[in-house]
Amino acid sequence: MTDGFYQIENVFRHKLLIARKNNRVYVGDSKQLGQSIFRIEHVQHREYRLRHNQSNKILCIYQQSLNLEAPLALDSHSDQTLIFERVDYNTIEYYIWPTHQRSTRRNKALDVHNDPPSHAGQNGSPVQLYDFHGGPNQRFRLIAVDENI
Repeated sequence: MTDGFYQIENVFRHKLLIARKNNRVYVGDSKQLGQSIFRIEHVQHREYRLRHNQSNKILCIYQQSLNLEAPLALDSHSDQTLIFERVDYNTIEYYIWPTHQRSTRRNKALDVHNDPPSHAGQNGSPVQLYDFHGGPNQRFRLIAVDENI
């Protein structure tokens, strides 16, 4: 994976991760391009940091929680990192894991809230930490964006 600017698309209904004014992260169709652009920064080995381009804040699990349904947020004081793991070698889809859980017990992944069922495809669905099940609402694609935006 290469450092640079990306939009992050959830595979379930092709919605983008969007940062809102309340510093929470949702999926939707971005009306303003800047809301959905993140800079991927390689930190070490397989760890990356996601920095929101418009606010310069880091994408993180709220208060580095490992609780079920802990929301994603933007934080200017966080140094939280994430691991991007390919779903398989024949695809460009990734599971995204927070690195603050032990690697031997990696059982929570980024997830688009899906309650009631199929709600994950709607604009405004929150992005959260959830038990790993590998469904389409836990798979993400990286869409490269020109640096000269």
